Amino acid sequence: MKTSFNLWTEPWILVRQSRGQGNGDILAVSMKDCFARAHELEAIAGELPTQDAAIFRLLLAVMHRALPITDRRPGRQWRAWWDAPALPVEAIEGYLSQHLNRFDLLHSETPFAQVANLKGSKTSGLVKLLADVPDGERYFTTRAGRHTGAVSVGEAARWLVHTQTFDPSGIKTGAVGDPRVKGGRGYPIGTGWSGQCGLVLAEGATLKESLLLSFTRNLHEADDTPWWERPPLTAAPCTGHDQPSGPADIMTWPARRIRLVVEEAPSGTEPPEHKVVDVLLCNGDAIHPRNRQRLEPHCAWRYSEPQTKKHGHDVYMPRTHDPDRAFWRGLPSVLARGAARDGAASDAAPAMEPNVVAWLASLVLDGYLDPAHPVHFRAIGVTYGPQSSTFAAVVDDHLRFQAALLAESHLRLAAVQAVEAADLAVRAIYHLDVNLAKAGGRHDGADATDVGERVFASLDPLYRRWVVSLGQSADPEERLRAWHTAAYDVVRSAGAALVEAAGEAAWRGREVKRGGAAGGLAFLDSSLAFTYFTAALRKALPAAQQVTELAGRPASRQLRGNEESV
Repeated sequence: MKTSFNLWTEPWILVRQSRGQGNGDILAVSMKDCFARAHELEAIAGELPTQDAAIFRLLLAVMHRALPITDRRPGRQWRAWWDAPALPVEAIEGYLSQHLNRFDLLHSETPFAQVANLKGSKTSGLVKLLADVPDGERYFTTRAGRHTGAVSVGEAARWLVHTQTFDPSGIKTGAVGDPRVKGGRGYPIGTGWSGQCGLVLAEGATLKESLLLSFTRNLHEADDTPWWERPPLTAAPCTGHDQPSGPADIMTWPARRIRLVVEEAPSGTEPPEHKVVDVLLCNGDAIHPRNRQRLEPHCAWRYSEPQTKKHGHDVYMPRTHDPDRAFWRGLPSVLARGAARDGAASDAAPAMEPNVVAWLASLVLDGYLDPAHPVHFRAIGVTYGPQSSTFAAVVDDHLRFQAALLAESHLRLAAVQAVEAADLAVRAIYHLDVNLAKAGGRHDGADATDVGERVFASLDPLYRRWVVSLGQSADPEERLRAWHTAAYDVVRSAGAALVEAAGEAAWRGREVKRGGAAGGLAFLDSSLAFTYFTAALRKALPAAQQVTELAGRPASRQLRGNEESV
Protein backbone atom coordinates (compact mmCIF):
# COMPACT_ATOMS: atom_id res chain seq x y z
CA MET A 1 0.00 0.00 0.00
CA LYS A 2 1.30 3.41 -0.93
CA THR A 3 1.95 5.28 2.32
CA SER A 4 2.75 8.73 1.00
CA PHE A 5 0.86 11.50 -0.76
CA ASN A 6 2.86 14.64 -0.30
CA LEU A 7 0.93 17.75 -1.23
CA TRP A 8 4.13 19.47 -2.36
CA THR A 9 4.74 16.98 -5.18
CA GLU A 10 1.44 15.17 -5.80
CA PRO A 11 -1.32 16.75 -7.94
CA TRP A 12 -4.35 17.76 -5.87
CA ILE A 13 -5.08 21.48 -6.42
CA LEU A 14 -7.57 22.14 -9.22
CA VAL A 15 -6.54 25.16 -11.30
CA ARG A 16 -7.69 26.87 -14.47
CA GLN A 17 -5.11 27.46 -17.15
CA SER A 18 -4.64 31.00 -18.39
CA ARG A 19 -6.31 31.70 -21.72
CA GLY A 20 -2.90 32.72 -23.07
CA GLN A 21 -1.38 29.35 -22.08
CA GLY A 22 -4.25 27.07 -23.05
CA ASN A 23 -7.99 26.89 -23.41
CA GLY A 24 -8.86 27.67 -19.83
CA ASP A 25 -8.87 23.94 -19.06
CA ILE A 26 -9.09 22.67 -15.48
CA LEU A 27 -6.24 20.46 -14.31
CA ALA A 28 -4.81 19.15 -11.05
CA VAL A 29 -1.36 20.30 -9.95
CA SER A 30 0.87 19.92 -6.91
CA MET A 31 1.72 22.79 -4.60
CA LYS A 32 5.15 22.96 -6.21
CA ASP A 33 3.69 23.24 -9.71
CA CYS A 34 1.07 25.67 -8.49
CA PHE A 35 3.78 28.06 -7.33
CA ALA A 36 6.11 27.37 -10.27
CA ARG A 37 3.39 27.84 -12.91
CA ALA A 38 1.39 30.54 -11.15
CA HIS A 39 2.20 32.99 -13.96
CA GLU A 40 0.64 30.54 -16.45
CA LEU A 41 -2.46 29.80 -14.39
CA GLU A 42 -5.57 31.92 -14.15
CA ALA A 43 -6.94 30.86 -10.76
CA ILE A 44 -7.67 28.03 -8.38
CA ALA A 45 -10.85 26.34 -9.60
CA GLY A 46 -12.05 23.75 -7.11
CA GLU A 47 -15.48 22.38 -6.25
CA LEU A 48 -16.65 25.45 -4.29
CA PRO A 49 -15.56 29.10 -4.05
CA THR A 50 -14.88 28.55 -0.35
CA GLN A 51 -12.59 25.67 -1.24
CA ASP A 52 -10.73 27.97 -3.63
CA ALA A 53 -10.34 30.53 -0.85
CA ALA A 54 -9.14 27.97 1.70
CA ILE A 55 -6.44 26.60 -0.63
CA PHE A 56 -5.49 30.10 -1.80
CA ARG A 57 -4.96 31.18 1.81
CA LEU A 58 -2.92 28.02 2.51
CA LEU A 59 -0.61 29.02 -0.35
CA LEU A 60 -0.41 32.55 1.04
CA ALA A 61 0.42 31.20 4.50
CA VAL A 62 3.35 29.27 3.03
CA MET A 63 4.51 32.41 1.23
CA HIS A 64 4.32 34.43 4.45
CA ARG A 65 6.71 31.98 6.09
CA ALA A 66 8.93 31.30 3.08
CA LEU A 67 9.37 34.89 1.89
CA PRO A 68 10.09 37.06 4.92
CA ILE A 69 10.57 40.74 4.22
CA THR A 70 14.21 41.71 4.80
CA ASP A 71 14.08 45.12 3.11
CA ARG A 72 13.21 48.13 5.25
CA ARG A 73 10.83 49.05 2.46
CA PRO A 74 8.62 45.98 2.05
CA GLY A 75 7.05 47.43 -1.09
CA ARG A 76 10.43 47.48 -2.84
CA GLN A 77 11.00 43.79 -2.21
CA TRP A 78 7.40 43.07 -3.25
CA ARG A 79 7.98 44.94 -6.52
CA ALA A 80 10.96 42.72 -7.31
CA TRP A 81 8.71 39.66 -7.04
CA TRP A 82 6.01 41.44 -9.07
CA ASP A 83 8.44 42.23 -11.91
CA ALA A 84 9.98 38.74 -11.97
CA PRO A 85 8.63 36.34 -14.61
CA ALA A 86 7.70 33.76 -11.95
CA LEU A 87 7.33 33.42 -8.20
CA PRO A 88 10.51 32.67 -6.19
CA VAL A 89 9.87 28.92 -6.04
CA GLU A 90 13.40 28.11 -4.88
CA ALA A 91 12.91 30.11 -1.68
CA ILE A 92 9.51 28.52 -1.10
CA GLU A 93 10.88 25.02 -1.68
CA GLY A 94 13.83 25.74 0.59
CA TYR A 95 11.44 26.65 3.38
CA LEU A 96 9.09 23.70 2.86
CA SER A 97 11.99 21.24 2.73
CA GLN A 98 12.29 21.84 6.48
CA HIS A 99 8.67 20.77 7.02
CA LEU A 100 8.06 18.40 4.11
CA ASN A 101 6.80 15.49 6.22
CA ARG A 102 4.07 17.70 7.65
CA PHE A 103 2.58 18.05 4.15
CA ASP A 104 2.27 14.30 3.58
CA LEU A 105 -1.42 13.46 3.68
CA LEU A 106 -0.77 9.76 4.45
CA HIS A 107 2.18 10.04 6.82
CA SER A 108 1.98 7.44 9.57
CA GLU A 109 2.86 9.86 12.37
CA THR A 110 2.22 13.43 11.15
CA PRO A 111 -0.38 13.32 8.38
CA PHE A 112 -1.15 16.74 6.89
CA ALA A 113 -3.68 18.69 9.03
CA GLN A 114 -4.68 15.49 10.84
CA VAL A 115 -4.03 13.44 13.96
CA ALA A 116 -2.51 10.07 13.08
CA ASN A 117 -4.11 7.88 15.73
CA LEU A 118 -7.27 9.86 16.33
CA LYS A 119 -9.99 7.70 17.82
CA GLY A 120 -13.63 8.15 18.68
CA SER A 121 -16.63 5.99 19.44
CA LYS A 122 -17.41 5.97 15.72
CA THR A 123 -16.39 7.67 12.52
CA SER A 124 -18.30 10.69 11.28
CA GLY A 125 -19.15 9.67 7.72
CA LEU A 126 -17.49 10.97 4.58
CA VAL A 127 -20.26 13.47 3.82
CA LYS A 128 -19.13 15.49 6.84
CA LEU A 129 -16.04 16.31 4.81
CA LEU A 130 -17.86 17.14 1.56
CA ALA A 131 -19.29 20.63 1.84
CA ASP A 132 -21.00 20.38 -1.55
CA VAL A 133 -23.32 17.69 -0.17
CA PRO A 134 -25.99 19.54 1.85
CA ASP A 135 -26.46 17.85 5.21
CA GLY A 136 -29.82 16.08 5.09
CA GLU A 137 -30.70 17.56 1.67
CA ARG A 138 -29.16 15.06 -0.74
CA TYR A 139 -31.60 16.00 -3.49
CA PHE A 140 -29.84 19.35 -3.95
CA THR A 141 -26.42 18.09 -4.99
CA THR A 142 -24.75 16.67 -8.08
CA ARG A 143 -23.28 13.87 -5.98
CA ALA A 144 -25.14 10.63 -5.38
CA GLY A 145 -24.51 6.98 -4.61
CA ARG A 146 -20.88 5.96 -4.97
CA HIS A 147 -19.84 9.61 -5.35
CA THR A 148 -20.56 10.13 -1.66
CA GLY A 149 -19.08 6.81 -0.61
CA ALA A 150 -15.48 7.41 -1.66
CA VAL A 151 -13.33 10.18 -3.10
CA SER A 152 -9.81 10.30 -4.44
CA VAL A 153 -6.96 11.18 -2.11
CA GLY A 154 -6.45 14.44 -4.00
CA GLU A 155 -10.08 15.50 -3.60
CA ALA A 156 -10.00 14.52 0.07
CA ALA A 157 -6.98 16.82 0.50
CA ARG A 158 -8.97 19.73 -0.95
CA TRP A 159 -11.92 19.11 1.37
CA LEU A 160 -9.59 18.62 4.33
CA VAL A 161 -8.18 22.14 3.87
CA HIS A 162 -11.73 23.45 3.44
CA THR A 163 -12.98 21.70 6.59
CA GLN A 164 -10.23 23.12 8.77
CA THR A 165 -11.18 26.65 7.71
CA PHE A 166 -14.96 26.64 7.05
CA ASP A 167 -16.42 23.67 8.94
CA PRO A 168 -19.79 24.40 10.62
CA SER A 169 -20.14 24.31 14.36
CA GLY A 170 -22.40 21.79 16.07
CA ILE A 171 -21.88 18.56 17.95
CA LYS A 172 -18.94 16.49 16.72
CA THR A 173 -17.74 12.99 17.40
CA GLY A 174 -15.88 13.04 20.69
CA ALA A 175 -12.16 12.34 20.32
CA VAL A 176 -10.52 9.99 22.79
CA GLY A 177 -8.04 12.13 24.71
CA ASP A 178 -9.97 15.40 24.40
CA PRO A 179 -10.79 16.55 27.96
CA ARG A 180 -13.75 18.56 26.67
CA VAL A 181 -15.67 15.46 25.52
CA LYS A 182 -18.77 14.49 27.48
CA GLY A 183 -20.66 11.28 26.87
CA GLY A 184 -18.72 10.58 23.70
CA ARG A 185 -19.65 13.94 22.18
CA GLY A 186 -17.69 17.03 21.37
CA TYR A 187 -19.90 20.02 22.04
CA PRO A 188 -19.84 23.12 19.79
CA ILE A 189 -16.75 25.37 19.81
CA GLY A 190 -17.68 27.48 16.78
CA THR A 191 -17.01 27.35 13.06
CA GLY A 192 -13.68 27.31 11.31
CA TRP A 193 -11.95 30.69 11.36
CA SER A 194 -12.59 31.67 7.75
CA GLY A 195 -16.26 30.90 8.23
CA GLN A 196 -16.44 33.75 10.72
CA CYS A 197 -15.12 36.24 8.17
CA GLY A 198 -16.36 37.90 5.03
CA LEU A 199 -13.20 37.31 3.02
CA VAL A 200 -12.04 39.95 0.53
CA LEU A 201 -9.32 38.59 -1.75
CA ALA A 202 -7.44 40.65 -4.32
CA GLU A 203 -7.16 39.00 -7.72
CA GLY A 204 -5.20 39.80 -10.85
CA ALA A 205 -4.93 38.43 -14.37
CA THR A 206 -2.96 35.34 -13.24
CA LEU A 207 -2.60 33.29 -10.09
CA LYS A 208 0.84 34.86 -9.61
CA GLU A 209 -0.69 38.34 -9.61
CA SER A 210 -3.49 37.24 -7.29
CA LEU A 211 -1.10 35.73 -4.75
CA LEU A 212 1.11 38.82 -4.73
CA LEU A 213 -1.80 41.29 -4.57
CA SER A 214 -3.24 39.42 -1.57
CA PHE A 215 0.20 38.89 0.01
CA THR A 216 -0.09 41.55 2.70
CA ARG A 217 3.11 42.63 4.42
CA ASN A 218 1.61 45.16 6.83
CA LEU A 219 0.74 42.70 9.60
CA HIS A 220 2.36 41.47 12.80
CA GLU A 221 4.49 38.44 11.82
CA ALA A 222 7.41 38.27 14.22
CA ASP A 223 6.22 35.14 16.06
CA ASP A 224 4.02 33.72 13.32
CA THR A 225 4.05 29.91 13.67
CA PRO A 226 1.47 27.87 11.73
CA TRP A 227 0.64 24.37 12.93
CA TRP A 228 3.24 22.65 10.72
CA GLU A 229 6.03 24.49 12.55
CA ARG A 230 4.76 23.29 15.93
CA PRO A 231 4.65 19.83 17.54
CA PRO A 232 2.19 17.40 15.90
CA LEU A 233 -1.47 17.89 16.66
CA THR A 234 -3.08 15.60 19.24
CA ALA A 235 -6.69 14.91 20.15
CA ALA A 236 -6.52 17.54 22.88
CA PRO A 237 -6.58 21.28 22.18
CA CYS A 238 -3.17 22.92 21.92
CA THR A 239 -1.69 24.17 25.15
CA GLY A 240 0.67 27.11 25.17
CA HIS A 241 -0.60 28.20 21.77
CA ASP A 242 -4.26 29.01 22.24
CA GLN A 243 -4.09 32.30 20.31
CA PRO A 244 -3.04 32.84 16.69
CA SER A 245 0.40 34.38 16.37
CA GLY A 246 0.32 35.87 12.88
CA PRO A 247 -1.35 35.82 9.46
CA ALA A 248 -0.02 32.38 8.44
CA ASP A 249 -1.23 30.95 11.75
CA ILE A 250 -4.72 32.45 11.60
CA MET A 251 -5.25 31.57 7.91
CA THR A 252 -4.56 27.89 8.67
CA TRP A 253 -5.90 27.67 12.22
CA PRO A 254 -6.64 23.96 13.02
CA ALA A 255 -10.23 24.27 14.22
CA ARG A 256 -10.79 20.51 13.89
CA ARG A 257 -9.07 17.25 14.69
CA ILE A 258 -9.43 14.96 11.69
CA ARG A 259 -8.37 11.53 10.51
CA LEU A 260 -9.06 10.40 6.97
CA VAL A 261 -9.91 6.72 6.50
CA VAL A 262 -8.07 5.51 3.40
CA GLU A 263 -8.85 2.31 1.52
CA GLU A 264 -6.30 0.67 -0.73
CA ALA A 265 -7.34 0.14 -4.33
CA PRO A 266 -8.47 -3.43 -5.14
CA SER A 267 -5.75 -5.68 -6.46
CA GLY A 268 -5.43 -5.58 -10.21
CA THR A 269 -6.58 -1.97 -10.45
CA GLU A 270 -4.44 -0.05 -12.91
CA PRO A 271 -3.16 2.38 -12.01
CA PRO A 272 -3.55 1.60 -8.31
CA GLU A 273 -5.41 4.45 -6.65
CA HIS A 274 -6.35 4.78 -3.03
CA LYS A 275 -9.72 6.17 -1.99
CA VAL A 276 -10.79 8.04 1.12
CA VAL A 277 -13.94 6.28 2.30
CA ASP A 278 -14.62 7.79 5.72
CA VAL A 279 -13.50 10.48 8.13
CA LEU A 280 -13.33 11.03 11.85
CA LEU A 281 -14.14 14.67 12.47
CA CYS A 282 -13.75 16.09 15.98
CA ASN A 283 -13.33 19.47 17.64
CA GLY A 284 -9.95 21.13 17.47
CA ASP A 285 -8.73 24.51 18.66
CA ALA A 286 -11.42 27.09 19.35
CA ILE A 287 -10.80 30.65 18.24
CA HIS A 288 -12.77 33.73 19.24
CA PRO A 289 -13.16 36.49 16.66
CA ARG A 290 -12.59 39.55 18.85
CA ASN A 291 -9.90 42.04 17.78
CA ARG A 292 -8.04 39.85 15.29
CA GLN A 293 -7.59 42.75 12.86
CA ARG A 294 -3.82 42.91 13.40
CA LEU A 295 -3.48 39.33 12.15
CA GLU A 296 -6.25 38.65 9.62
CA PRO A 297 -5.39 39.97 6.13
CA HIS A 298 -8.66 39.66 4.24
CA CYS A 299 -11.61 40.80 6.34
CA ALA A 300 -13.30 44.10 7.20
CA TRP A 301 -14.17 44.84 10.82
CA ARG A 302 -17.09 46.45 12.64
CA TYR A 303 -17.10 48.07 16.04
CA SER A 304 -19.22 46.06 18.51
CA GLU A 305 -20.80 48.06 21.29
CA PRO A 306 -22.18 45.00 23.17
CA GLN A 307 -18.77 43.28 23.12
CA THR A 308 -17.07 46.52 24.12
CA LYS A 309 -19.35 46.88 27.15
CA LYS A 310 -18.86 43.23 28.05
CA HIS A 311 -15.06 43.28 27.92
CA GLY A 312 -14.39 46.87 29.01
CA HIS A 313 -12.33 47.89 25.98
CA ASP A 314 -12.91 48.58 22.30
CA VAL A 315 -13.85 45.39 20.47
CA TYR A 316 -14.01 44.87 16.71
CA MET A 317 -15.67 41.87 15.16
CA PRO A 318 -15.19 40.47 11.66
CA ARG A 319 -17.73 41.69 9.14
CA THR A 320 -19.45 38.94 7.16
CA HIS A 321 -21.05 39.07 3.71
CA ASP A 322 -24.81 39.20 3.24
CA PRO A 323 -25.85 36.60 0.63
CA ASP A 324 -28.84 38.79 -0.31
CA ARG A 325 -26.74 41.85 -1.14
CA ALA A 326 -24.30 42.40 -3.99
CA PHE A 327 -20.75 42.99 -2.82
CA TRP A 328 -20.64 46.59 -4.11
CA ARG A 329 -23.50 47.51 -1.78
CA GLY A 330 -21.21 46.75 1.16
CA LEU A 331 -18.29 48.67 -0.27
CA PRO A 332 -18.42 51.46 2.37
CA SER A 333 -17.26 48.98 5.01
CA VAL A 334 -14.49 47.64 2.78
CA LEU A 335 -13.18 51.13 2.03
CA ALA A 336 -13.46 52.38 5.62
CA ARG A 337 -10.30 54.15 6.74
CA GLY A 338 -11.09 53.84 10.45
CA ALA A 339 -8.69 52.48 13.01
CA ALA A 340 -9.05 51.47 16.62
CA ARG A 341 -8.18 54.24 19.04
CA ASP A 342 -7.09 54.23 22.65
CA GLY A 343 -9.52 55.60 25.15
CA ALA A 344 -13.27 55.55 25.51
CA ALA A 345 -15.46 53.38 23.34
CA SER A 346 -17.15 56.49 21.96
CA ASP A 347 -13.82 57.46 20.34
CA ALA A 348 -13.62 54.22 18.39
CA ALA A 349 -13.98 54.16 14.62
CA PRO A 350 -17.22 52.47 13.52
CA ALA A 351 -15.46 50.26 10.97
CA MET A 352 -12.01 49.14 9.83
CA GLU A 353 -10.94 48.18 6.34
CA PRO A 354 -9.32 44.84 5.49
CA ASN A 355 -5.55 44.84 5.76
CA VAL A 356 -5.31 43.91 2.09
CA VAL A 357 -6.89 47.28 1.23
CA ALA A 358 -4.34 49.19 3.29
CA TRP A 359 -1.51 47.14 1.82
CA LEU A 360 -2.52 47.75 -1.80
CA ALA A 361 -3.08 51.44 -1.09
CA SER A 362 0.45 51.71 0.30
CA LEU A 363 1.88 50.00 -2.80
CA VAL A 364 0.17 52.55 -5.04
CA LEU A 365 1.12 55.55 -2.91
CA ASP A 366 4.77 54.44 -2.73
CA GLY A 367 4.96 53.93 -6.48
CA TYR A 368 5.28 50.13 -6.49
CA LEU A 369 1.91 49.37 -8.10
CA ASP A 370 0.59 51.19 -11.16
CA PRO A 371 -2.53 53.20 -10.18
CA ALA A 372 -4.19 52.10 -13.43
CA HIS A 373 -3.58 48.41 -12.77
CA PRO A 374 -6.90 46.52 -12.77
CA VAL A 375 -7.71 44.81 -9.49
CA HIS A 376 -10.54 42.41 -8.81
CA PHE A 377 -11.83 42.11 -5.29
CA ARG A 378 -13.45 38.73 -4.76
CA ALA A 379 -15.85 38.47 -1.83
CA ILE A 380 -16.16 34.93 -0.48
CA GLY A 381 -17.99 33.80 2.62
CA VAL A 382 -20.44 31.40 4.18
CA THR A 383 -23.71 31.81 5.98
CA TYR A 384 -24.65 29.02 8.34
CA GLY A 385 -27.96 27.57 9.45
CA PRO A 386 -29.35 27.49 13.02
CA GLN A 387 -26.64 27.44 15.69
CA SER A 388 -24.11 27.63 12.79
CA SER A 389 -24.36 23.85 12.55
CA THR A 390 -24.97 23.55 8.78
CA PHE A 391 -24.07 25.41 5.61
CA ALA A 392 -26.90 27.66 4.45
CA ALA A 393 -25.37 29.64 1.57
CA VAL A 394 -22.04 30.40 -0.07
CA VAL A 395 -21.25 33.98 -1.08
CA ASP A 396 -19.09 34.56 -4.15
CA ASP A 397 -19.04 37.99 -5.80
CA HIS A 398 -16.56 40.17 -7.65
CA LEU A 399 -15.86 43.86 -8.17
CA ARG A 400 -13.33 45.26 -10.63
CA PHE A 401 -11.68 48.69 -10.36
CA GLN A 402 -8.40 50.52 -10.85
CA ALA A 403 -5.82 50.30 -8.08
CA ALA A 404 -5.91 54.09 -7.71
CA LEU A 405 -9.32 53.79 -6.07
CA LEU A 406 -7.72 52.30 -2.95
CA ALA A 407 -5.03 54.96 -2.64
CA GLU A 408 -6.87 58.19 -3.44
CA SER A 409 -9.25 59.33 -0.69
CA HIS A 410 -11.38 61.41 -3.09
CA LEU A 411 -11.94 58.36 -5.30
CA ARG A 412 -12.82 56.22 -2.28
CA LEU A 413 -15.28 58.86 -1.17
CA ALA A 414 -16.92 58.98 -4.58
CA ALA A 415 -17.31 55.18 -4.65
CA VAL A 416 -18.86 55.18 -1.18
CA GLN A 417 -21.13 58.16 -1.86
CA ALA A 418 -22.43 56.46 -4.99
CA VAL A 419 -23.45 53.42 -2.94
CA GLU A 420 -25.09 55.58 -0.29
CA ALA A 421 -26.98 57.52 -2.97
CA ALA A 422 -28.23 54.26 -4.46
CA ASP A 423 -29.47 53.16 -1.02
CA LEU A 424 -31.42 56.40 -0.61
CA ALA A 425 -32.86 56.14 -4.12
CA VAL A 426 -34.09 52.61 -3.52
CA ARG A 427 -35.53 53.71 -0.19
CA ALA A 428 -37.55 56.27 -2.16
CA ILE A 429 -39.03 53.60 -4.40
CA TYR A 430 -39.71 51.45 -1.36
CA HIS A 431 -41.83 54.26 0.08
CA LEU A 432 -43.51 54.78 -3.29
CA ASP A 433 -44.64 51.16 -3.27
CA VAL A 434 -45.96 51.54 0.28
CA ASN A 435 -47.86 54.71 -0.66
CA LEU A 436 -49.34 53.13 -3.78
CA ALA A 437 -50.53 50.23 -1.66
CA LYS A 438 -52.23 52.65 0.73
CA ALA A 439 -53.78 54.66 -2.11
CA GLY A 440 -55.18 51.52 -3.68
CA GLY A 441 -56.40 49.97 -0.47
CA ARG A 442 -53.98 47.05 -0.67
CA HIS A 443 -51.95 45.55 2.12
CA ASP A 444 -49.46 48.13 3.36
CA GLY A 445 -46.46 47.60 1.06
CA ALA A 446 -46.31 43.82 1.23
CA ASP A 447 -44.07 43.62 -1.85
CA ALA A 448 -41.98 46.73 -1.20
CA THR A 449 -38.83 44.83 -0.23
CA ASP A 450 -38.98 42.76 -3.41
CA VAL A 451 -39.43 45.95 -5.44
CA GLY A 452 -36.30 47.43 -3.86
CA GLU A 453 -34.24 44.33 -4.63
CA ARG A 454 -35.39 44.39 -8.26
CA VAL A 455 -34.24 47.99 -8.57
CA PHE A 456 -30.88 47.14 -6.99
CA ALA A 457 -30.57 44.36 -9.57
CA SER A 458 -31.07 46.95 -12.32
CA LEU A 459 -28.46 49.25 -10.77
CA ASP A 460 -25.97 46.42 -10.32
CA PRO A 461 -24.40 46.35 -13.82
CA LEU A 462 -24.40 50.16 -13.93
CA TYR A 463 -22.38 50.48 -10.74
CA ARG A 464 -19.93 47.77 -11.77
CA ARG A 465 -19.20 49.61 -15.04
CA TRP A 466 -19.14 53.02 -13.37
CA VAL A 467 -16.68 52.19 -10.58
CA VAL A 468 -14.06 51.07 -13.14
CA SER A 469 -13.98 54.67 -14.39
CA LEU A 470 -12.64 55.97 -11.06
CA GLY A 471 -9.02 56.28 -12.14
CA GLN A 472 -6.20 58.58 -11.14
CA SER A 473 -7.20 61.24 -13.67
CA ALA A 474 -10.94 61.02 -13.02
CA ASP A 475 -12.89 64.01 -11.72
CA PRO A 476 -14.88 62.61 -8.79
CA GLU A 477 -17.58 65.28 -9.01
CA GLU A 478 -18.12 64.63 -12.71
CA ARG A 479 -18.16 60.87 -12.10
CA LEU A 480 -20.73 61.27 -9.32
CA ARG A 481 -22.91 63.39 -11.60
CA ALA A 482 -22.75 60.62 -14.19
CA TRP A 483 -23.72 58.04 -11.58
CA HIS A 484 -26.58 60.13 -10.18
CA THR A 485 -27.93 60.67 -13.69
CA ALA A 486 -27.78 57.00 -14.65
CA ALA A 487 -29.26 55.86 -11.34
CA TYR A 488 -31.99 58.51 -11.54
CA ASP A 489 -33.11 57.26 -14.93
CA VAL A 490 -33.26 53.64 -13.74
CA VAL A 491 -35.06 54.31 -10.46
CA ARG A 492 -37.52 56.86 -11.86
CA SER A 493 -38.41 54.48 -14.69
CA ALA A 494 -39.03 51.73 -12.15
CA GLY A 495 -41.20 54.11 -10.14
CA ALA A 496 -43.24 55.02 -13.24
CA ALA A 497 -43.80 51.32 -13.90
CA LEU A 498 -45.08 50.88 -10.35
CA VAL A 499 -47.54 53.73 -10.77
CA GLU A 500 -48.66 52.28 -14.10
CA ALA A 501 -49.34 48.92 -12.45
CA ALA A 502 -51.13 50.39 -9.43
CA GLY A 503 -54.48 50.46 -11.23
CA GLU A 504 -57.56 52.65 -11.17
CA ALA A 505 -58.12 52.32 -7.41
CA ALA A 506 -54.77 53.98 -6.68
CA TRP A 507 -55.41 56.66 -9.35
CA ARG A 508 -58.71 57.56 -7.65
CA GLY A 509 -57.05 57.53 -4.24
CA ARG A 510 -58.50 57.51 -0.74
CA GLU A 511 -58.16 58.91 2.76
CA VAL A 512 -55.28 57.26 4.61
CA LYS A 513 -53.80 57.61 8.05
CA ARG A 514 -51.00 60.14 8.33
CA GLY A 515 -47.65 58.94 9.54
CA GLY A 516 -45.75 60.48 12.43
CA ALA A 517 -46.98 62.07 15.62
CA ALA A 518 -49.55 64.33 13.92
CA GLY A 519 -51.85 61.45 13.03
CA GLY A 520 -55.18 62.17 11.37
CA LEU A 521 -56.22 61.47 7.78
CA ALA A 522 -54.93 62.74 4.44
CA PHE A 523 -55.88 62.11 0.83
CA LEU A 524 -53.40 60.02 -1.18
CA ASP A 525 -53.52 58.91 -4.82
CA SER A 526 -50.92 57.65 -7.27
CA SER A 527 -50.19 61.15 -8.54
CA LEU A 528 -49.33 62.42 -5.07
CA ALA A 529 -47.40 59.26 -4.30
CA PHE A 530 -45.32 59.78 -7.45
CA THR A 531 -44.75 63.44 -6.55
CA TYR A 532 -43.45 62.46 -3.12
CA PHE A 533 -41.28 59.80 -4.78
CA THR A 534 -39.65 62.14 -7.29
CA ALA A 535 -38.94 64.67 -4.54
CA ALA A 536 -37.22 61.98 -2.49
CA LEU A 537 -35.39 60.73 -5.55
CA ARG A 538 -34.01 64.18 -6.35
CA LYS A 539 -32.87 64.52 -2.76
CA ALA A 540 -31.13 61.14 -2.97
CA LEU A 541 -29.53 61.92 -6.35
CA PRO A 542 -29.09 65.71 -6.33
CA ALA A 543 -26.50 65.76 -9.10
CA ALA A 544 -28.78 64.02 -11.59
CA GLN A 545 -29.98 65.83 -14.67
CA GLN A 546 -33.34 67.28 -13.80
CA VAL A 547 -36.32 65.73 -15.59
CA THR A 548 -39.23 68.08 -16.22
CA GLU A 549 -42.44 66.75 -14.79
CA LEU A 550 -45.80 67.42 -16.39
CA ALA A 551 -48.55 68.71 -14.18
CA GLY A 552 -52.30 68.49 -14.04
CA ARG A 553 -52.89 64.78 -14.61
CA PRO A 554 -52.18 61.66 -12.52
CA ALA A 555 -48.51 60.80 -12.87
CA SER A 556 -49.15 57.36 -14.33
CA ARG A 557 -51.22 58.80 -17.19
CA GLN A 558 -48.61 61.49 -17.83
CA LEU A 559 -45.89 58.85 -18.05
CA ARG A 560 -47.81 56.57 -20.38
CA GLY A 561 -47.75 59.25 -23.05
CA ASN A 562 -44.29 60.61 -22.25
CA GLU A 563 -41.94 57.66 -22.02
CA GLU A 564 -39.20 59.73 -23.63
CA SER A 565 -38.91 61.77 -20.42
CA VAL A 566 -37.99 58.74 -18.31
